[in-house]
Amino acid sequence: YLLFTGQRPYTNFGKILTLESIIKSKSPLEACKKETLDYLKQHEGLCDFLNLCFVRDRDERPGAAMLLEHKIFN
Repeated sequence: YLLFTGQRPYTNFGKILTLESIIKSKSPLEACKKETLDYLKQHEGLCDFLNLCFVRDRDERPGAAMLLEHKIFN
């Protein structure tokens, strides 16, 4: 997230709302500013790739080899 946007996720919230957002959301993309999300959506497949990286359950999250096969790298 930081590499693509130059911003840390949840920076537009206070500390309590940040913690609540981290717990409730599936991805930091849910909490991004509209202009940040619009920027990410300009790059085809980028939001999908980031969401795969943000899967919390390690058994469900793709490994590095699988992520490298994502369409953004082709």
